[in-house]
Amino acid sequence: MPTVRLNALVGAVHIQDPHPATGGLSVTAPALSYATFSCNWDVFQRIAPQIASLESAGLATYVISGGTDNLWAIEGDLPGMPRIDRVSKHNLTLLGETGLTIEGYKLTGGQSFASTRLDYTAANTDLVISARVPGYAGNTLNAEIVNSAGGGLAVSLTHGNTCTVDLGGATPTATQIASAINAAATLYLLFKATVDGSGAGTPTIKASQALTGGEGPGMAVTCAGLACDIRTITVSADPLHAMTVDVPNMTSVSGAGEAVNFEIRSGGKIAAISLQIAP
Repeated sequence: MPTVRLNALVGAVHIQDPHPATGGLSVTAPALSYATFSCNWDVFQRIAPQIASLESAGLATYVISGGTDNLWAIEGDLPGMPRIDRVSKHNLTLLGETGLTIEGYKLTGGQSFASTRLDYTAANTDLVISARVPGYAGNTLNAEIVNSAGGGLAVSLTHGNTCTVDLGGATPTATQIASAINAAATLYLLFKATVDGSGAGTPTIKASQALTGGEGPGMAVTCAGLACDIRTITVSADPLHAMTVDVPNMTSVSGAGEAVNFEIRSGGKIAAISLQIAP
């Protein structure tokens, strides 16, 4: 059963189950405060339009969390609402985890990824450079290809926001360039590179291009209040999503056998579950 926290942003806000004979839920969040309640699937479906209306009017926000036994088993029909369905490991290592997999519904919160296409006339040569996570912040990123004429292929983060590919006098394929970007420690948390077609073509110099099209306030993942690195986000059949994250060392905030809160904050919404630190 989900728990809903209703935050009143201005004055008091109220929601009422329209069919009190079968539920009777009535909740008021005081002005500039909040109210927390739990409800079943049927009740939530009935009050969902009221919550959405309050949010769109700027009067309230909401947070919905689930438990470890029923990880977002109910589906809310609110736009962009994320839901965690499965986590690859529930007993986490205190020293951290690499490649923890999360699967769920609308994990991107209805947001869009910024991207740019480095396009060429020759087939199988185009590179698509996207922001690793969705949101407006991706629109501040850039991508370029230069050629210093020596040293071979190299990729780096320049100016703090630019994915710079240096051909280094070589003729790498689009696939080789994409692989280098996705493997680079300085780039993979910001950028994702894919190829168009087979990727067998050989890209040449391309002036810096801005990534565009990113929409939404962004995305962050935390465990025990500590930021996790987002490695991948896969939209297999929207709105079904999967992602992998690296969980940091938690010895400073938690201990063996303790429960920790795992959160995905996406598009202004939160999907949260409780995980356990292994004894």
